[in-house]
Amino acid sequence: MDTNNAPSHNAQDTTTVSRRTLLQGAALLATGLAASRGLAAEHDHAAMTGHMALIEAALHCKRDGLACLQHLQALLVAGDTSLANCLAGVNDMLAICEPLITMASNHSTNLPALAAVAAAISEECEAVCRTHAAEHAQCATLADSCAACARECAAVAA
Repeated sequence: MDTNNAPSHNAQDTTTVSRRTLLQGAALLATGLAASRGLAAEHDHAAMTGHMALIEAALHCKRDGLACLQHLQALLVAGDTSLANCLAGVNDMLAICEPLITMASNHSTNLPALAAVAAAISEECEAVCRTHAAEHAQCATLADSCAACARECAAVAA
């Protein structure tokens, strides 16, 4: 009898143990997946988007503010200073948008305080934009965005 080709008793035991371990691991994995599905079902994802309206409003303000800023720069380069008073308001509004978006996304406990400041800045920017809205589409668009952002900020600040 050729003992070189026959599986040894020890090799067979190792294979059996490996299969058993594999089956036990698969059972544990299945149990873990079932438990995690149960936890995921209990987790309220809707609550995680509680500030989406504020985030969207701030994103629109930022987008429209950047378009307005580009328009202001083009006018200033061309020698038209009629909108120079808008520059400070747009810059302030742009400066507050990113932290507002970040803190709203992170559900920061400091969000209400920042939202109160952002509401005031958005209202100031809207007021300045309204004075030029009839002559410049960018001003009208930004005024509307600032008004929406101010409303969302006020709701969070309250």
